[in-house]
Amino acid sequence: MEFSIGIVTLFYNIAINLNGFGEIGLAAYLTIGYMALIILTVFLGIAQGIQPLVSYFHGKHDFSRNRELMRFLFKTVAGLGVVMYGLVYFLSKYFITMFTPSDTELIAFTHDKATIYFAGFVFAGISILIITFFQSIQQALPAFVLALFRSAVFVPIFLFGFPAVWGAESIWVALSVAELVTMVIASVWYARATATATPARTATPAEPGQTSGSARLA
Repeated sequence: MEFSIGIVTLFYNIAINLNGFGEIGLAAYLTIGYMALIILTVFLGIAQGIQPLVSYFHGKHDFSRNRELMRFLFKTVAGLGVVMYGLVYFLSKYFITMFTPSDTELIAFTHDKATIYFAGFVFAGISILIITFFQSIQQALPAFVLALFRSAVFVPIFLFGFPAVWGAESIWVALSVAELVTMVIASVWYARATATATPARTATPAEPGQTSGSARLA
């Protein structure tokens, strides 16, 4: 999944130049990229941390525990996404100032674009969790396809398609839309995968006065 960061960065650098944002656009995206890396690292850390648990419950055929774990994590990541967006919206100017303390125009420009760019990162967190879920249960194909969707497929489609309809400013919302579409597809695949999972069978206690088959054979 980490490769998606580099692919998205490449596409955005091309789009920024094509749409006439020039040096200020590239400088702004450099700072935005640093902030994005921090946020995505949090999501990736959570996702990698749950891999052993998901694999363990799947191996035990304890699918209900996996569903409970994923429900908890969906809520956690969604909450973190909202909090992080709030930090970007209200405090990102302080972070941007660390890179350009005296360029007020660049600070204002970067903050303005960052509040649009990061709007869909809560969707990214959900998608990352679902991709990790599929990796953990040895379903590499859906995990790989979803990783491509959120980097090499939907991002360039929206990034280069939106400006033709809504103008150059629309490139800053392209990633959020790509993450939203990917999350919807990922959620459908996840729902289907978990719906077809068979719950683990538990042994039924013998009634008083009854003995198990193995005991009778003994």
